[in-house]
Amino acid sequence: KMKKIGTGSTADVYKAIHVPSGKKVAIKVMPLTSVKNTNFDMIENEIFMMKHACKSYNNIFEYDITKHQRKSNDELWVTMEYVSGGKLTDLLHTRFMESEIAAMLQPILKGLHMLHVKYGVIHRDVKSDNVLITKDGKIKLADFGFCAENTGRRRSVVGTPYWMSPEVVSGAEYDEKSDVWSLGILTLELADGEVPLIEHPPIKALFLIRSQDPPTFKSSSEWSDVFHDFLKRCLEKDPTKRATIDELLEHEFIKK
Repeated sequence: KMKKIGTGSTADVYKAIHVPSGKKVAIKVMPLTSVKNTNFDMIENEIFMMKHACKSYNNIFEYDITKHQRKSNDELWVTMEYVSGGKLTDLLHTRFMESEIAAMLQPILKGLHMLHVKYGVIHRDVKSDNVLITKDGKIKLADFGFCAENTGRRRSVVGTPYWMSPEVVSGAEYDEKSDVWSLGILTLELADGEVPLIEHPPIKALFLIRSQDPPTFKSSSEWSDVFHDFLKRCLEKDPTKRATIDELLEHEFIKK
């Protein structure tokens, strides 16, 4: 028996039991009419790639295709890991210490490392809403709908406005460094309790991302020099000078 637990613009999400294992799962059910122009083989390949990624690293959200029901009743069914702890966004009202922020960022960095280095993929929508928490407190990077191969020559404006990097907003070529910028914005979410520029409409925010200096902490004096340096390495407007995920994993803020 399935229980509806959510509704999105293109799909309903249900909680169910995977009978062979007895595990709870979430099933995203998408009417084919809502994705009629999509190449289903590409969807399946992407999901299976993420499935293999999460087998080798447990900070990536688990996906699978329910093949025998894939096109039944004109629907595409995607079986997902059921995560009961909610989204990282739900915790933004909490006043975090630096050590807690570093502990949350480390598994996200490791998940991005897996995507960037092992699979050559850019996430393109890193934000607190796409980070899930299990009931035992594990952090999971999720929502790979905007993922794309890292060709280094992408120009499509993809993602969520407030988290987009300057090069994406400008329509310039971009690579995995755009995820690093988004991670920096997520870092500010954890430190300040909200995303920068949220007081502005999305269109104005996109203009300001491109034209203003990089954002920083609301209360700079509250945070250590090491944390300031970590954020600065993420939010460098010139992507060639921006840190890589590997460099951030070795940063003193994450390792201390």
